[in-house]
Amino acid sequence: MPISVAKQTLTGRIGRISVAVLLTVILGTFLTACNKVENDSPLVSAEPIAVKFAIEPNRLLAGNVATFRVTVTQGSEPVSDANDVKFELWHEGDAQHEFIRASHAGKGVYLARKRLDRPGKYHVIYHVTARDMHSMDEVLFTVESTSVGSGKGEKEGQLSAVPEAQTHSRVTIDLKVQKTLIAQQEEMFTVTLTQLP
Repeated sequence: MPISVAKQTLTGRIGRISVAVLLTVILGTFLTACNKVENDSPLVSAEPIAVKFAIEPNRLLAGNVATFRVTVTQGSEPVSDANDVKFELWHEGDAQHEFIRASHAGKGVYLARKRLDRPGKYHVIYHVTARDMHSMDEVLFTVESTSVGSGKGEKEGQLSAVPEAQTHSRVTIDLKVQKTLIAQQEEMFTVTLTQLP
């Protein structure tokens, strides 16, 4: 074998070895850098988020404002950094759904308020996205009509003319209404408080 051919073969082998060593060093550096980035990032808990839902007040009347509340936790810690919290709301039978964004009120509590004018059954689905997890559930609730009656021949929209009395802490409260009340219209009432002996 001539010397020039042997020199080219040796140079080619050294070149391939140099390229292989160089690629190994680059790959090793890249993997070490990726591992360092992973170790420097905060640990994300594998424990799922937990969501507790509530509607306030407990008794909803047409024309009043309802407060939708979710409390989001992970383990025993409140989740105050949720990416997205919203409530999907619709009256039963309606095809149109409304989305209401919630705001963070502190300590993992997120709130949204909505005035509900129509009596009847409603559906609400809470959607909570936090820490790369999503939680949702549907709740059915009822909004009552503001009309109250005893059912003894009274028209809907009338309060009973019979005095209603409730006793608490040794006080009697009597409320007398003798005319038809109209929803969302101001009315004057006379309330008599009597302290019991």
